[in-house]
Amino acid sequence: MNILKIISLLAMLVSAGCAQETGAPASNDANSAADTAASANGDAGAENEADIDALLAAADPVLGKRQFIFCQACHTVAAGGANKLGPNLAGIVGKEAAVVPGFIFSAALAESGLVWDAASLDQWIANPAAMVPGTTMVFAGIRDPEQRANLIAYLQEIANPVD
Repeated sequence: MNILKIISLLAMLVSAGCAQETGAPASNDANSAADTAASANGDAGAENEADIDALLAAADPVLGKRQFIFCQACHTVAAGGANKLGPNLAGIVGKEAAVVPGFIFSAALAESGLVWDAASLDQWIANPAAMVPGTTMVFAGIRDPEQRANLIAYLQEIANPVD
């Protein structure tokens, strides 16, 4: 088995594990993907921003750090940390997508023009493939908006540590 197949298999297994732990669909069923995309996108972008802002106000970065344990299969968060199957996420909040040095991003993400603010992170974590068709991130997404808010609060906290 070549290395790309092994990496792909590992990513699928990690994604399935994350989906199980977070309540997101583990299958690639078109209906469950569409449901996740619909819940991630909501009726309007402005409404989603207001929702994520309200959820972030009550979010717990400690719970987000616990949830990030599943993300560690592919990502690191230490400043200057290594890229793994996915890019290092240190300081990612507020940055343009697809700019982490030394990581090769999909053309779709590189050309997306995204900036990782709370609203875009919320939509991405809910369903990366629905947000950026053609992305190479193999992750089913997290359906629960409170879990996503906790995870985003953790990413914000590590981007701006309090002494």
